[in-house]
Amino acid sequence: MVRALGAALLIAGGLGAGWCGASALDRRVRSLRTFCAALETAQRELSLRLLPMPELLSLLSRQSEGQAGAFFARCLADLPSLGSRSFARIWGDALEGVPLDLNREDREILAQAGRVLGRYDGAGQEAALELIRLRLVRALEEAEERRKSGKKVWYALGITAGCFLAIVLM
Repeated sequence: MVRALGAALLIAGGLGAGWCGASALDRRVRSLRTFCAALETAQRELSLRLLPMPELLSLLSRQSEGQAGAFFARCLADLPSLGSRSFARIWGDALEGVPLDLNREDREILAQAGRVLGRYDGAGQEAALELIRLRLVRALEEAEERRKSGKKVWYALGITAGCFLAIVLM
């Protein structure tokens, strides 16, 4: 009886580990979607109203949910130090300081936005943000494809590992 309970717990633990791996894929897709929407909003606001950076960051922090909202709020909070640090450095520090469910390539794409914002005229910023947003959309599409196949792999791997441990330890 105790062995059967132990085996069931090992299998459930393996399934839980697989679920954690699969949920990481979901979180990355959700985060990329949020940042794509935020960059689209930024692009639209810069093209239509040419908002100053504090107002733009405030708008993005209010409209974005989850980690993206926290990221833009951190940029806004660090904005008073703009004289001693560049905006690209403030943006980069926020990318490093705020926990984001993004991989290194995704972060590099977002870092490019920090190097563009506030540096060029409205049309230049708009064009650069469009290119960055398109790169993020491609990363999102790739992440969605990886999620579809990866979730099944994580679940199967978790159950298989749990079953394997249950068999070996019985």
